[in-house]
Amino acid sequence: MSISLRRSQLDFVQSDTSLCATHEGYGARSTKEESGYSQKKVLPYDQREAFKWQRSSEQMRSRMKRTDNLVWVCDREADIHEYVANKITNNERFIVRAAQDRAVRGEEGRLWAFMQAQPKRYERTVEVRQRGKQTGTNPRVSRPARKATVEVRAAAITLTPKSKKPGNDKRSAMSLNAVYVCESSPPEGVEPLEWMLLTKEPIETEAQIEQVISGYESRWVIEEFHRSWKSGCRLEQRRLQSPSNLRRLGAILAFVAVRIMQLRAEAMSSPESPCDKLLDEDHWQCLHAGIHPDKPLPSTAPTLDWALKAIAQLGGWIQTKAGMPPGYLTVWKGWMKLKERVQGWRLARQQILATAVEDTT
Repeated sequence: MSISLRRSQLDFVQSDTSLCATHEGYGARSTKEESGYSQKKVLPYDQREAFKWQRSSEQMRSRMKRTDNLVWVCDREADIHEYVANKITNNERFIVRAAQDRAVRGEEGRLWAFMQAQPKRYERTVEVRQRGKQTGTNPRVSRPARKATVEVRAAAITLTPKSKKPGNDKRSAMSLNAVYVCESSPPEGVEPLEWMLLTKEPIETEAQIEQVISGYESRWVIEEFHRSWKSGCRLEQRRLQSPSNLRRLGAILAFVAVRIMQLRAEAMSSPESPCDKLLDEDHWQCLHAGIHPDKPLPSTAPTLDWALKAIAQLGGWIQTKAGMPPGYLTVWKGWMKLKERVQGWRLARQQILATAVEDTT
C-alpha cells in the first residue's frame, strides 16, 4: 500500500489576511481499482473515499461552537449529492463547483443547458493564474497567466437525482442556487474559463453574486498551499516506515510550506518591498554574501523580488527570457540550503566574537 496525500484536504478560516488550518485529512489507496466509480457501485456512501468531505464537516462541527459564520468552498471533487444534501440539512453555508450535469426539476434539459439559457446578469474580469505542465496520471498542458472577461448568470434551481434504473434512486431533490461563470470569447487555442457554482448563498443582487464568485476565487490559497507543501517540500516523495511518521513529518513541513508560500506570494505582489519584512538580518545578509561574495553587505535590506530569486538560485533556478517566476521546488531547495548556511553564519560569528574577547583579555 502506498500513502498518497493527493486526497488531503485543509479547511481554512480566513479573517482579513490571516489564515489558519483547522482540519487536515490523509488517505491511502492499495490499488487503482479501489477509487472512483468502482467504489460507488459496491460500497455504501459512508465507506467510500468520497465520504471524506462529509467527515471533515462533521469534525468541524464538533470543534466549532458555531458554523453559520463559515463557508465551505470546494472544487469539483466535492460535487457529491449526499455531501451537498448534508450541508443543506445542517444549514451550513457552502460553495461547491459542479462537475455533474444533473437534471433540473421542471426542465427538459440538464444543469448546464438550463444555466446557459439564463439571461446574462453582468460581466467581470477573472485573474487566471499561471499553471505549469503536469505529467503522470493526470497530465495537463501549461497555462500562462492572463485576464479573462467572463459572463455571469445566476438562477434558483432544484436538482433531481435520476438513477439509470427507475425507482432505484432514493435520494431527495435539492433546492439551491447556481452561479454560472463562463468566458464567451477566449483567445484562440485557449480553453475557456468556466465555473458552475452551487450554493445556498443569496443571489438576488450583483453584490451577492460577487460574494459567491469571490468566495470560490479565495480557494486558490489552498491550492497554493498544497503546491508548496507537496511539490515544494516533496512530502509525497518521502519514504517512511509508517503512516504515523508521515503525518508527523507533514505537520512539520507544513510550517516550511507556509513560509515558502508567504515569501513567493509577497515577492510577486510587492516585489520592491524590503525583504526584512519576512527575513531576519542573519538570513538576508547570509544570502547576500553567498550570492555576491565580492560585494560588501548593503546597509539596508534588498527587495523581496531579489530575495526570492536569490533563494531560488541556491536551489538551481536559472532566470530565463520568458520571465517565469521561481517554482516551489527550487525555492524549497534554496530555502533548505539557506537555513544550513545561516547556521554556519551564526556559528562563525560566535567564534569571531569569542576570539575577540580572548584577545582583549
